[in-house]
Amino acid sequence: MALVSLLLCIGQGCGRDASIDLIARAESAEVQHEVRRIDIGTPSALPHLSAGWGPEERWGDASFAWALGRSSTVDFFVGTPRPLRLTLRGWPLPFGGLPPQTVALTLNDVPLGTLTLRPGEREYQLDVPTTAQRSGTNRLRFTHGVAPRPRDLDPASHDARQLAAGWDWLAFDGLDDGEGLAVEGGALRLPPVGEVSFYLDVPPGAALEMDHVAASGGGAPAPLLIEAQRDDGGTVAVAELAIATSLGTQRWPLDRGVTRLRFRTADAARRIALTGVRLRVPRPSAAPVACADAPARATAPAPPVIVYLIDTLRADHLGCYGYPLPTSPRIDAFAADAVRFAHTVAQSSWTKPSVASLFTGLTPKRHGAIHAGDVLAAVPTLAGLLAAAGYETAAVVTNSVVGRHTGFDQGFTYFESLPEQPVAPQPGLTDFAGEVDHQSAAVLNQRALAWLDQRRDAPFLLYLHASDPHSPYLPAAAFRQQFAPGVDATLGLKRHLQALASGAVASTADERRKLMALYDAEIASVDQQFGILLDALRARDLYDAAVIVLVADHGEAFDEHGRWEHASSLFAEQLDVPLLIKFPRQWRAGSVVHEVAQLVDVLPTILRSAGVAIPDDLTGADLVPLAGCPELPRPARIAYSALEGLNDSPQIEALTVGRQKLIHSRRIDLPQPRVALYALDRDPGERDDLSDRLPVT
Repeated sequence: MALVSLLLCIGQGCGRDASIDLIARAESAEVQHEVRRIDIGTPSALPHLSAGWGPEERWGDASFAWALGRSSTVDFFVGTPRPLRLTLRGWPLPFGGLPPQTVALTLNDVPLGTLTLRPGEREYQLDVPTTAQRSGTNRLRFTHGVAPRPRDLDPASHDARQLAAGWDWLAFDGLDDGEGLAVEGGALRLPPVGEVSFYLDVPPGAALEMDHVAASGGGAPAPLLIEAQRDDGGTVAVAELAIATSLGTQRWPLDRGVTRLRFRTADAARRIALTGVRLRVPRPSAAPVACADAPARATAPAPPVIVYLIDTLRADHLGCYGYPLPTSPRIDAFAADAVRFAHTVAQSSWTKPSVASLFTGLTPKRHGAIHAGDVLAAVPTLAGLLAAAGYETAAVVTNSVVGRHTGFDQGFTYFESLPEQPVAPQPGLTDFAGEVDHQSAAVLNQRALAWLDQRRDAPFLLYLHASDPHSPYLPAAAFRQQFAPGVDATLGLKRHLQALASGAVASTADERRKLMALYDAEIASVDQQFGILLDALRARDLYDAAVIVLVADHGEAFDEHGRWEHASSLFAEQLDVPLLIKFPRQWRAGSVVHEVAQLVDVLPTILRSAGVAIPDDLTGADLVPLAGCPELPRPARIAYSALEGLNDSPQIEALTVGRQKLIHSRRIDLPQPRVALYALDRDPGERDDLSDRLPVT
């Protein structure tokens, strides 16, 4: 029986206040100040290009960006409105037969005028009246007359983007190039004219504090306005200061909640420095929490480790995750011996970056296996770390993406890749030419058990990668009859799914139901084989002592958000995966952890359970403390996911923070980036975008 200990005020220092150092957060602050010139198509312009712009390109010596679609916007800061002169340099799409390109320009929805672009790179000018401006952020909108696709104008072009005009730069005569935010001598130096914003989740009883406030130079007192902006659009003045030379300690209470804390300056001749600026947070007294101790590893032998990954398995199609159909009786029974992580997020929605994250404990940007042609870098992996600790390491995989040629054999003493094979004839399947399928979990078991029976007497890691639920959906006859009786077998072929994805074939609710039935039949098939493997481990007296992880690399879409299969979005159906971990001697059997977990957490959790030192530089975190003490108060856990570079996939990032999720995508074929925010507690299907209603969040 696991020991039970009482942990009181863990890491909280009961009775003492805490503080959030805003100077230490300077790099994450949002900074705005006047800029005379915006060089479109360079990294310096990115904070200003709010929507409707393509990536950096070059034309001769010019670095520019295409305006995508008919509407594009640029944001810029004005301290005090005054008459300005706008100069722009750009050119229309250089194809014959197009009508003249017009550009209607508005500032904060006030019309400035309409330009007609002439062929070639030219400069254009407009006056910007004071009445169209506002103190703070201003939005300049370009509305182009036409935005054709080059591939529709030139048969040799494959560019499907809607291109309106190429823009090199724009400049505002009358604005000043102000100084930005700086940290000097332990002080936060604000721009002379500008805004600096920190985004904070302010807890109850918090206060903004400063040890010292000083203004450089002389003359009239320098103004400093501190404001708190909330999601409801309300802005409250926290403090209005006039600083002649300096002020001593300052303190202002803040209301709780998600807050944009904004510091506004307005004296071009003087610069304000803040020393010791922080958010003071009272530390609550923590009630004792009962926690289960993890099994001691000091004396116990090193446990066997089995990682069983089921490719393309979404969590919500398993019984232990609430699915009503009997797709997973063996997995559900295993969950009773394991710790179930109720919300686990993959690091990407396709195999290579996700499995690389599983093996390395690093996000895709850190391990680098992001694009179709990438090879996993020579970084420490789960297999290598366990091998260095005396483990024998073996892998049998059925997806060629996870192969020797992509670097996934690192650290394995035995690595077997079962190649995809042509689809075999089946009843009702007459036209299957050119289709290939992964080898079955039954073959995977045969190869794995053959290795188990010839291994040496040492602790071992066995990684098994099953691919049955992956397309094409061609389940064995018994499971087809149980879950998809009468369903046309050709619906599950890869080419049909690709036709659905491209729009060449229109989808219907009935077809979606049939395809999901075929998918469920594939899950039931691999579930049966997973159960057979567990029986074999018990027969070899390996089960009880082992760490056994059941996990998936990503999910599968069935038109929930206009996508099919995977590798096309970061919505829940493609990103949320099962994670079940059976610890040695079934520690914490049947318990459920509701905090967010992610694939990068698996490596450090296994190392902890095996008594192997966890590297310091991992993205992932050991889940053993979370499993042993799920009720202990903690900050919201954060999961990061990314998708880019696969075929024509968009560049997307997602953050899951507690029960909120933000998705940011920049599709090269859409006129503007997409930012969406979801409240997962009441909207698990991610249908209700709250970003406009909760802009500060």
